[in-house]
Amino acid sequence: MLGLALAAAGCHPRYEPPSLSEPHATIKARVVYHVASGPQLSQAVLINDHAADVPNPLAIPGEVARALPVRLESTRFTVSTAFYHVAYVTRMVSETYPCGMINGISQTCTRMVARQVATRVNDGACERVAGLGPRRDGVYLMQYDYFGPDRCSLACFREEPQPDGTFRNAPCDAPPPAP
Repeated sequence: MLGLALAAAGCHPRYEPPSLSEPHATIKARVVYHVASGPQLSQAVLINDHAADVPNPLAIPGEVARALPVRLESTRFTVSTAFYHVAYVTRMVSETYPCGMINGISQTCTRMVARQVATRVNDGACERVAGLGPRRDGVYLMQYDYFGPDRCSLACFREEPQPDGTFRNAPCDAPPPAP
């Protein structure tokens, strides 16, 4: 099923963030690969089923991060990854070809021929989903870690400013601090 979700990732509409002049929150999407499970990577980062612009990291192990403005509405955040390789298999296929004329009418014949067909083979995949109800001007970290086939995590943190100018991360489902 994950393979279908990733194959369909290209079919998701593109995520259109709110303008910075609109009320919004910010999600810091951080995707970390601790291992590679295959030679090629397919990655989809979705916000409410819309494809966000979060590229694959340049190297694996490696990471990539993007800040994404989000509307102040219930937000579903999904990360799907699949490592794969391409295998070529020989398949017999039927093909028709012209094979002469009989009484002035073109004739076609059919034969079986061997064709090389590229097939995607998944080597390891994982998908996680998290949700949040973002608050105006809130900053959230969505941390996705891939550790191997079916071994990944997605954690949501809310960044809370501290008096010394730093911030600390609190789980998204924890109540916000009193003003």
